[in-house]
Formats: sequence, C-alpha cells, structure tokens
Amino acid sequence: MKSARITKPLEPLEAQQIDLPKPMGPQVFVKVYSSGVCHSDIHLWDGGRTI
Repeated sequence: MKSARITKPLEPLEAQQIDLPKPMGPQVFVKVYSSGVCHSDIHLWDGGRTI
C-alpha cells in the first residue's frame, strides 16, 4: 500500500510502498480512502514528541 511517512523531522513526507498489515485475532483491516493531518502530526514532524 502507499504510505506517506515522516522519515526525518523538518523533511518532506516520503511516499513509500509498504506491505499490507495482516490482521490477527479479532482485528480487522479497514481501507481508508483519505485522511487528514492533525496538529499533533505537525508537532511530531517539527521534531516534537507526543506523550
């Protein structure tokens, strides 16, 4: 699947192709068509830590 990932703080997101995760036990796989970015994502990309 395509994934846009933070690889280094203050660097552009890196588009990567990664293997699909395999659900285990009672887990399910949910296909996401789009998503947004929240403030904590920006904080992490900016070099901050989340608690």
